[in-house]
Amino acid sequence: MVINEANSQDNKPVANWQQRSQSLLVGAREAYNEGNAELGWRRLKAADRFMLYGLDAVPLTIEAGSILAEANDDGKELSKWRKLKK
Repeated sequence: MVINEANSQDNKPVANWQQRSQSLLVGAREAYNEGNAELGWRRLKAADRFMLYGLDAVPLTIEAGSILAEANDDGKELSKWRKLKK
């Protein structure tokens, strides 16, 4: 899983989210250019998740609402485990 690649650097809290996100974006482009679109996509999505650490409270709340709305969209046909609310 790509997120583990980023976390394997150290066990510190995600304080350097911007550097990790940028590194994953570079890796995503490299993977895509090498013909590995699946790995590129996973790295892109991992970078997107790291960028959430840089959001202030209001933009983070807006992003969370967007993610929740997408998860609850019956037209998306998401798997059952993705729709579960904890």
